[in-house]
Amino acid sequence: SIHLITATPYHKFWKKINKVNIDGLKNLRNEITEIPSPQKLLSDYKKLEDHKIIYVESTCESDDFIKDIYNKYLIKNKTPLRLFAPPCKYTDSHELIKDFFYKKGFIVVVINGKSKDIYLPDEKLSINDFNKRYYPEKIDVEMYTTLSKLHELYFNTSIVITGFNCIERGVTFQTKGFNFTDMIIPPIKDTSTSVQIVGRANGGKQYVQTHNIYIQKEHYTKIKNCIDYATRLI
Repeated sequence: SIHLITATPYHKFWKKINKVNIDGLKNLRNEITEIPSPQKLLSDYKKLEDHKIIYVESTCESDDFIKDIYNKYLIKNKTPLRLFAPPCKYTDSHELIKDFFYKKGFIVVVINGKSKDIYLPDEKLSINDFNKRYYPEKIDVEMYTTLSKLHELYFNTSIVITGFNCIERGVTFQTKGFNFTDMIIPPIKDTSTSVQIVGRANGGKQYVQTHNIYIQKEHYTKIKNCIDYATRLI
């Protein structure tokens, strides 16, 4: 038998399945007894609607959208921010985000195919070098551990994380030692990608605190519809 696992069972998924003449799948979830039920898992999970969704209007896209929303909503914030700001897949846009926020006194964490670096107030370090400095005995350091240390060392300094493809899925940022205060989600054409990007807001309730998500209403509605559809499947 062949088992398929996906976090985004949407149009592209079914289109590929149909191409090999498969028009239906059996859901094995109720036959898995080794982990808690879907209802239990969902009750312990900080979901998208548990955050403060702030609908915004902007004619900009990518890095310009993030700058526009920051200037409209966050620039006057007097407390340090922990900001998630993914512009688009092109690394040039990540550099523009880095330059914009670094000039404003932020620590910037860039994660993409060209750069996995932390721009501190007085130096630039690769994430690996940062981990070697503060966790010399560890071989593999999770990203949330790195961010927790960064938060501890620079508690009074704002921090922004940017990138796109490399932070879209499979990366856990939030834990008891580090949480986002704000996320700015620009327009994204592919809804599956949108679901994964905004999914960085989610996680176990014991680890993830409520934060602000700035997003266009139409974009949020598409994401929420896809998540609701996937939830009904289980």
